[in-house]
Amino acid sequence: MIFKTDTLGNVIQSAILDTTSSGMVSSAKTFDNKFISITTDCPTNCHIVAYKVNSNLQYDSIYTHSYTYDSLCSHPIVSDTIDPDCGLVVNVEEPFTNPETHRMKIFPNPTTGKLTIVFPKYLVVTNDVPPIKSITTYHQWKSTILEAYDLNGKQVFQKEIPKDQTQLEMDVSTWPKGIFFFRLVYNKQMVASEKVILN
Repeated sequence: MIFKTDTLGNVIQSAILDTTSSGMVSSAKTFDNKFISITTDCPTNCHIVAYKVNSNLQYDSIYTHSYTYDSLCSHPIVSDTIDPDCGLVVNVEEPFTNPETHRMKIFPNPTTGKLTIVFPKYLVVTNDVPPIKSITTYHQWKSTILEAYDLNGKQVFQKEIPKDQTQLEMDVSTWPKGIFFFRLVYNKQMVASEKVILN
């Protein structure tokens, strides 16, 4: 619930907010006599929710009409657009609910000489240093480095891959037969890898 009190603490008005939160963290009065309250939902999901109510403790919309925003899409985004459908992340969980988006794919595998390498849509870096495990998802970057190594650990290939390049065609027919390890490196950290057999 949210309460409006007088200076002595007497409740003047109250309202029930539609939330399953574990409690208010803070509230503030805005310049136009409205109230913003922040709640948390922990320890299950740890969501932070902001509520804006007017002086009568009724829900108050932040906007009274739609706004058009500049965007990374090739077209503007209107504020009530749910899914712009232009490759933008609309959910922070997307790289984890759809793991194919942060994997590098190489085919055909095995191959006799020609490869197609499809680069990931997102770069995911996992650092597992006890006691904290952190996962960083990159949605923007300038370029990555594609490397290939033979079974002895000798680097046989290296190429800078700009972010807007989604795939690479390679002719490896002159390479010796065997197993090769391809890896994609960003900021000196491996973000994707794949093993390829060359017959």
